Amino acid sequence: RRMHAAAQAAALQEQMTARYPRLQEIRREMAATAGQVTRAVISGGDVEAAVEEIKRKNLALQAEMAEILAKAGVKSPDFEPQYVCPQCRDTGYAGGKMCRCMEALLKEEACRRLSRMSSLKLTDFALNEAKTLGRNRCYIFDGETYRKFLRKREITQELREAVLNGCQGFAAFYQPVFAEDKKVPYGAEALMRFTSEKLGIISPAEFIPILEETGLIIPAGRWMMREAMGKCSEIRKVLPGFRVSINISQVQASKSDVIQDISAEMKRAGLSLEALIVELTESDLLEQNINEKHFLTELKRMGISLALDDFGTGYSNFHYLSELKPEIIKIDRSFTVKAVADEQEYYLLNQFCTMIHNLDLRICIEGVENEQEWAMIRKLYPEFTQGYFWGKPCEYE
Repeated sequence: RRMHAAAQAAALQEQMTARYPRLQEIRREMAATAGQVTRAVISGGDVEAAVEEIKRKNLALQAEMAEILAKAGVKSPDFEPQYVCPQCRDTGYAGGKMCRCMEALLKEEACRRLSRMSSLKLTDFALNEAKTLGRNRCYIFDGETYRKFLRKREITQELREAVLNGCQGFAAFYQPVFAEDKKVPYGAEALMRFTSEKLGIISPAEFIPILEETGLIIPAGRWMMREAMGKCSEIRKVLPGFRVSINISQVQASKSDVIQDISAEMKRAGLSLEALIVELTESDLLEQNINEKHFLTELKRMGISLALDDFGTGYSNFHYLSELKPEIIKIDRSFTVKAVADEQEYYLLNQFCTMIHNLDLRICIEGVENEQEWAMIRKLYPEFTQGYFWGKPCEYE
């Protein structure tokens, strides 16, 4: 039966071809298109474009063939002018099908193209790295550095999208700050956190530098101010003396009107000036420009408290203590860890605290994580302490 059906189909095709010469031309044209892919691969042309062109031509030819057969009263499935590949004996582009030879050529070309593109990307990356090192320098490609570069680029894209979507993915966490021997928190430091739907939770050590480098810290910082001050206003209804600390980066202070932002958000939240503490890091103060000096001057004029964060991790320029007169000096966790583990380091921290107290400044020691550490730190008489012993950073709820 199969042989009989095949013989009938062949006879029908022969009759139709004799009656309608255009059908024979269509079959030749469809068979000729197969070579376009091979030629594109050999010449280094655009294989994907060649494939799409074949599909377009074949669809047009099939439509023309169907119209001729409809006039003759013949169903298209009974007459399919497919060419047969001379190598794999597969039928070609009838109905959008592809012979095995074409598939193999496309896969091979895709691999070649991917290899060429990858090589160009890696070469371009190595060239840019060499340029950042300075003139007349040589850079040897390093896979780990490139992976970090890709990670950074991906995080940057996620941060841009988040800021454009109203800081979606950002969250404000709060770590309590306790005054010495008090049962309730004196205040809290507002800490920015970021979670990406694609990458998950991203460490502040990764995303904060990217925010500063791209300038996204300015809109993200405004959002953080609004969140922190709004929550502080709610807490002060229960704890009237509660204060919130917000971190201001060097980028915000030098490249935006952060004083206006602070004033606007305090007014919106209905906070008084004593409810806010602005934290600046020691390293930021080393890069003062005109705008940043204006920012510090305005802080002092408005009466907003200043805390010098991470003091002891940089140059520890004591000039800032007398010139800026910050209300609070925050001792970094790295200093605390050394002090509780080494007697000499503890002596240095003790002398440091004595000097700060002699300047009528107050101290907040960060990184107190257990009762044993607190037993040692409290002998230094800090006005405030902060760390996991008192509470980990958490969301407002």
